[in-house]
Amino acid sequence: VLVSCGVRHIKFWTLVGDNQLKAKRGIYGQEGVQQTMLCVAFPDGGLALTGAQTGDIFLWKGANLEWQFEQAHTGPIFAISTYPDGFLS
Repeated sequence: VLVSCGVRHIKFWTLVGDNQLKAKRGIYGQEGVQQTMLCVAFPDGGLALTGAQTGDIFLWKGANLEWQFEQAHTGPIFAISTYPDGFLS
């Protein structure tokens, strides 16, 4: 899976056939609010973490938002790094 993110968007890309990518928009559901995403990291288990301009951190399973940690930081999150026991931002 490849993830692209930016101003008010996040897309999850999968390889179809030998040379074609297919995009699926991130699904925020009832709770999530679409934001500008600045970085992405990949912990184990097919998950993705994204950091937002607002300081929120999002956890994605596939293209679906699983969890949103609001105000993880007081400013934008420019980098996330994953480790066996968690992540740093």
